[in-house]
Amino acid sequence: MRRPERRRRDRKDRGAVEPRLARERDGEVQTQAAGLFLVAILSRQQAHAPHEQEARRQEAADGGPHDRPGEFHATKSSKRHAAGFTIAPMSNDPLAALPIGRKVIVSKTVSESDVYLFAGITGDFSPNHTDEAYMRKTRYGRRIAHGALAIGFMSNASTKILEGIEGTWVSYGYDRVRFPAPLFFGDTVTVAYEVAERNEGERKVFSRVTVTTDRGSLVAAATHILKRVDV
Repeated sequence: MRRPERRRRDRKDRGAVEPRLARERDGEVQTQAAGLFLVAILSRQQAHAPHEQEARRQEAADGGPHDRPGEFHATKSSKRHAAGFTIAPMSNDPLAALPIGRKVIVSKTVSESDVYLFAGITGDFSPNHTDEAYMRKTRYGRRIAHGALAIGFMSNASTKILEGIEGTWVSYGYDRVRFPAPLFFGDTVTVAYEVAERNEGERKVFSRVTVTTDRGSLVAAATHILKRVDV
């Protein structure tokens, strides 16, 4: 005769347990969503750690601010989408990693061995670069480095600006190359390489490049063209 009372207790117990189980399931889903959101943040930060290190190095070198691509800012929208496992669409711009204004600075002191090694590689042993007695009689008064060696310094800067950037990039060439002043042995040069224009259709990036000595002389200038060839 006690069975009806037992059934009432069983229903009551189930009524108390089921809401608790539902809350636990909701808690697990929210915990998983939060975990995925945290993993996404950490992965993106780790992927762009080299950019942060390079930016700090460049700021220490020239005292100016530099880009830090890949910084992650959690907005209300991103938090809301994280709970629903929504992934933001990727950019279709193949040149996105090289925005206009992106800049690198590199420096180098030109030594006698730099000039003679370059002469040996190219076969250019002009007296302008190798004959000190001859050059003393000229308006320059001493040997000068090859103009093409300054172009090599520009090439180094183009490599630096591509560090950490995905894709296959090649040098498409240099336009309007000029050597306004002589580059002497012992000069310390600073190469400034800055993205000035982009052509998404042809996948080309055009950058202004200057080479300036510690004496304040502009010894080389050009427009360098980078082309992405893997898309």
